[in-house]
Amino acid sequence: MPRVSDENSLRLKEHFDSIKQSCRETTESQRTKDWVVRLQPISFIIFAFSLVTMIPRILSELVPRFFKSKDLLILGHQIPLSSVWLWWLVSTIPTLSLFVLLVKWGNARTERKRKSWVPEPQMRFAYCYSVVDEISTFQTNGLQKHMDSALNNWKECQRLLYLMFQPFYMLHMPAVAVNRTEFTIDPTTEGRRFNFFLEVKELKRRFSWFRVESDTDAILNALAALPSKVRDRLGDKKDLSQVCSCLLQLSGYLYSRIPDVPQSYGSESVEELGLKCLQGFVSELSLLPPYATESKPIVPKSSLLRSVVGAARQFSSLWVHENTFVCFMAWWGLTELLTLVSLRIVLHFLPGVVVDSVLVSLIVGGPLACGVTAVTLSKQLRTKQSPEEK
Repeated sequence: MPRVSDENSLRLKEHFDSIKQSCRETTESQRTKDWVVRLQPISFIIFAFSLVTMIPRILSELVPRFFKSKDLLILGHQIPLSSVWLWWLVSTIPTLSLFVLLVKWGNARTERKRKSWVPEPQMRFAYCYSVVDEISTFQTNGLQKHMDSALNNWKECQRLLYLMFQPFYMLHMPAVAVNRTEFTIDPTTEGRRFNFFLEVKELKRRFSWFRVESDTDAILNALAALPSKVRDRLGDKKDLSQVCSCLLQLSGYLYSRIPDVPQSYGSESVEELGLKCLQGFVSELSLLPPYATESKPIVPKSSLLRSVVGAARQFSSLWVHENTFVCFMAWWGLTELLTLVSLRIVLHFLPGVVVDSVLVSLIVGGPLACGVTAVTLSKQLRTKQSPEEK
């Protein structure tokens, strides 16, 4: 069984120490959302409320109270300050300009931040090796914080491994591209096995003559089974020496995939190191059986309650549906219903209220704006989920 030599272990350790601080700064930068990006949804909501005349209506009621003159003279034309459409024009154009400005400014700031980040191959190696480093430290001093850190780093490593061996459709279909810094692995869908190389599995299923070499097949199976053999062992602190050895081998392979590292170290090239470490990783991982934390027994629910909960979940899924039209119609229908019910209550207790063009605009435009806003926010939340959930 190929093992990482002391010389190569020192080589990996030296490289990890040289980039550890920079990787930590990159992680903190990626997790900190820029304040300009945070303002974008707020500015869009203000623009939407201006567009459907909610803000103009408020301004047309409040502004005339602060001026003696009730009219505004523009190019010889007298325009009443109580005109909703005057304030619609005044509020819509600046709020739209503000939203566009914040989007462009936020994109520019994000792009500048990205240039200071450590490249993804370096981050992938650093996360993997940091798990090895934290396990070794825990075995020395027994402090739980090191295992907590190892588990968190493994989650990040798992995310970047998925992106490294990402499915074929993610490479060649830009419409399904995801934000790489916000992409996460959902434990319920990817906690047991990675869904790597789906096209290879499909070719095997469709064509009996399709074959891959035995070494390649072993590598594919090892990578797919990796989550089922590592994550829960880290959480339960089981077989840590074996896990550490496997991840050290994987770190060696990930090191060989970094473009700018020295291509030779003594008599061995970095490519030879990567191949030897990959073979060692496959061999050592095959000795570890799948492991899962024992789950606590779940008290069964009554069939009626289970049916009600299931129906409620299925119905509520409409508001986060992957289909944009379905999601929009669900939010539009809900806000339209709430608007009509609210209006009916107001007319019941205040019969003197007249349904004018402004109220009609609110009834028609308000739900449309709310629907668009809700769909936009829903799309942003889904970019943080695994493509398997999309």
